[in-house]
Amino acid sequence: YSLYLKGEFVTNEILTEKINIAEDKNFDLRTLIDLNQTSVNSEYGRFEIIKEHVNSIDVDIYALVDIDAINKAMKSKTNRLIYLTIALLLILSIVMNRLIKLLLKKLGIIIDRMREVQNGNLDVDIPISGHDEMGELAYHFRKMLKRINELIENVLKKQSAVKDAEIRALQTQINSHFIYNVLENIKMKAEINYEHDISDSITHLGSLMRYSMEWNNHIVKLKDELEYVSRYIELFNMRMDYQIRLELTVEPEILEMDILKMTIQPIVENAIEHGITPKVDVGIIRINSVVVDSKKYIEITDDGVGMSEEKLNEIRAYLKYERYDENDSGTSIGLLNVKNRLELFYHYDEDDFTIDSKENQFTKIRIRLKTLA
Repeated sequence: YSLYLKGEFVTNEILTEKINIAEDKNFDLRTLIDLNQTSVNSEYGRFEIIKEHVNSIDVDIYALVDIDAINKAMKSKTNRLIYLTIALLLILSIVMNRLIKLLLKKLGIIIDRMREVQNGNLDVDIPISGHDEMGELAYHFRKMLKRINELIENVLKKQSAVKDAEIRALQTQINSHFIYNVLENIKMKAEINYEHDISDSITHLGSLMRYSMEWNNHIVKLKDELEYVSRYIELFNMRMDYQIRLELTVEPEILEMDILKMTIQPIVENAIEHGITPKVDVGIIRINSVVVDSKKYIEITDDGVGMSEEKLNEIRAYLKYERYDENDSGTSIGLLNVKNRLELFYHYDEDDFTIDSKENQFTKIRIRLKTLA
């Protein structure tokens, strides 16, 4: 730098060699300043003269700037930046290439497995894991296959249950018209002889037989199922020394809901056999509707001998983990049969079929009413 202070030119002693060119007679900085020149070209290169006035000390500061040196430095930095950019682009290209190949490899595996599923093989597995998009896609694909297999298994079980029910219905329908006609003749003879109790019993029996033998539809109205239970109780009371009283408290709109056929009657029969009969006394079976958090339930409660906490826990575990075996016998068989049928036809949660009991007080079964799955 050089200073021009109060009309006198002052040269800094530590000026670089290029700045000292101002001492050359052809490159007199004082003359350039006096002539108000702002630039100069010489054998030493191109220079710019920059002036800045400092008011506080009344000084003019002149800067001699080497344009060529600046351009050279900028060019050097620009070249280094270009080389660095090219190197980074090459590295990024290599990394992206490897990532794309890895993703395409995983995608190829998933596509191959999808083709196997399309050809009917549902037991395929995808050996891909991780938290990236392909890992998540493989996870959901495995989850989808698991759900498909569960649905297929459920459909097969349901079809098997339907076939078994149809076979049992066909077995019981052998000469059913003949049986109805015979019962009708017996009823007419009883009425002729003024045996009205016998006539009414035969009427109830005929209704029960028709309901239990007709399996054109596995879904019935709740009111029809309860009507069947009422007739069953009436017939049961004819052969007992004591009476079973049935109390129904069900809302009219719930009576119109659908239910799986022969759901309540096995539970009522189980309540009579294992709850009321052992106490050898008049018994009451209450069937009422309950609504909890917009969920609709049917409760079947008897005032029989109930069961201990230990026995209750055994039955709950049996209903949760065991499978129905027709060769078994006991309190839980009828319940398990009903529960298994409900699970085949509906999506049932753990709280949709429950049992509660207290010894010498009651036993209660709660079933949620749901739409067909």
